[in-house]
Amino acid sequence: MIHREAIFQKLNPFLIGIYSIVSLGLAVYNIQLGRPYYYILAFGGLLLLAVPFLLEKLFHLQTVHQFRFVVYLFSFLAYVIGLVVPAYSLVPYYDKAIHTLSGVFCTFGALLLFYLLSPQKEIREKDFPLVSVFSFSVSMAVAGLWELSEYAISVVFGTDPQNVLTTGVHDTMQDMLVCLIGSLLFLISIYCYYKKRKTSLLMGIFQTFHASNFQGKR
Repeated sequence: MIHREAIFQKLNPFLIGIYSIVSLGLAVYNIQLGRPYYYILAFGGLLLLAVPFLLEKLFHLQTVHQFRFVVYLFSFLAYVIGLVVPAYSLVPYYDKAIHTLSGVFCTFGALLLFYLLSPQKEIREKDFPLVSVFSFSVSMAVAGLWELSEYAISVVFGTDPQNVLTTGVHDTMQDMLVCLIGSLLFLISIYCYYKKRKTSLLMGIFQTFHASNFQGKR
């Protein structure tokens, strides 16, 4: 556990560097092209790098470098590459792949949130039904809010991030469907951990996060 933390502690500066260089490069590129929508997105993406730090300060959490890496990587793939490049429009099925991954990521985040909010910090097998319903529900709520934000963007900027003009409601419904699939797939990992203590990559990160922040606390 400590060895993995040390590895990710070394990896994070490289990932942050790549994230920052690509974001700034895209901002400059879009400034030259006179596309304010995209260079505002590019600069805005840099703010996401502060999210793990702000969460740690807000909730008085210990730094877990594996968790930070996951947040940075997902933000880079979903926001910088997906929105600013924009791979969602240029790369076939990239949109669906990221929405599936978002189901996994949001369910993972909801699992951490469950123990942050719960007065009972101990990991108990009997809690799996409640944990699974809570995590799945939060993930689907985030999927709905994401689609609402895309609709708001279309109204404000006159763009069509939901591809309504070409697909009607199909793109939005498919995005939510693959997010649901991602959530259900990750629930299998949660089940294996609670029932058999088998750790996947993300459940290993969860275990480290729980041990650093919740273990032994009430």
